[in-house]
Amino acid sequence: MSNPYFIRLAIFASGERFPLLVERESGIPIFDPTIYCVSELRARNKATNTIDQALRSIMILMSYLKLNQIDLNERLVSGTVFNLSEIDSIVSISRNAFSSINFFDLNSNLKVSSSKPLKLEKVRSLSNKALSNNVCSHTAANRIRVIRDYLKWQVNRHLLRNPDNVNLRNSWLQCLAVLNARIPKVRCINTVGHREGLDDFQIERLLQIVNPNSEENPWLNTDVKIRNNLIVLWFLSLGIRRGELLNIKISDVDSRSNMVTIARRADDKDDPRHKQPLVKTRDRVLELSPALLKLTLDYVIHIRNKSKTARKNEFLFVSVRTGAPLSLSAVNKIFKEIGSASSKELSEITPHVLRHTWNEIFSAQCDESGIDQTSELEARKYAMGWKDGGTAATYLKRYIARIARKESLAMQEKIFK
Repeated sequence: MSNPYFIRLAIFASGERFPLLVERESGIPIFDPTIYCVSELRARNKATNTIDQALRSIMILMSYLKLNQIDLNERLVSGTVFNLSEIDSIVSISRNAFSSINFFDLNSNLKVSSSKPLKLEKVRSLSNKALSNNVCSHTAANRIRVIRDYLKWQVNRHLLRNPDNVNLRNSWLQCLAVLNARIPKVRCINTVGHREGLDDFQIERLLQIVNPNSEENPWLNTDVKIRNNLIVLWFLSLGIRRGELLNIKISDVDSRSNMVTIARRADDKDDPRHKQPLVKTRDRVLELSPALLKLTLDYVIHIRNKSKTARKNEFLFVSVRTGAPLSLSAVNKIFKEIGSASSKELSEITPHVLRHTWNEIFSAQCDESGIDQTSELEARKYAMGWKDGGTAATYLKRYIARIARKESLAMQEKIFK
């Protein structure tokens, strides 16, 4: 059975994108989650993607309520929220990937026949399969927090109407304590297997494959080859995100000063894309190398301007076929095709891997130039658009690990001498 609910993105005349939780059977937005998003999330200027993710967590709760025939409002009026078994069921579902959730029976995590006992090996295999469908602890923790906050909002609404409902207050405090206890502890002690940038060989292979004159280039259309090569060079040269690249307009590129402005344009009414690419971090001005600027201007003049549709919008990167602004999924497809064209060495290539690559190259460049750590951190924060230095540590891990291994090896060599 499919999920009884789904997310629909409404686009207002002002250009604002607003997600709605909709009942699949009726096609009508669900009242309480909509009011919650408007009064609690939108009122605090939360981004569209943040509201969307919150609704996906609330959708887990709403699906559980619907398929177990629980009327939450009736529960709250009667002075109860959830018992321990129900909380554990909701928490258990929150740990699963959406694709693996059985919406026909959300409580049937493991079906055991009473007439024929399962062998121990069978139980283990089923348990391993369930674990393989689990989301990471960070995602599960976020989902449980959203469900907790949504329930708190619901309880507070009822307590405002009936402040003397002591049973509801006590039931909620117990429920809150259990939910908080069930939130997974996210510990960042495992650094093995974390996403890393490309090494020198992989960078060389990437540039070989996307070169428009390469026989390995996976695209047939010459204009597509030139555009996609330019997209890869932008990611590798500036370390920007997908949304930042797709948000760039021609007017943002200043050819006189060799600068590009990475601007925040949430709810841009001139953006025709249903899922608008967004700039998650601070707006900033970055410098373009003369070579990158020349390739960009050549693309605009000789390829982009061929399309009459493209000349009707300002976005830099557009579809060669339709002239419409390039979508997030189109960029994902480009990198998937690059991975397929390589001999496994670029199978995990994504725009964000190139963001990591830029940071590692930046570290090496700062080291070569003798820039002190404080100045490097501040420069990195500006280039990436970060408010603080916390995120920078994520991109320094591989570089620091390389230095640690190098120095440790040098010490060992001294010992054995």
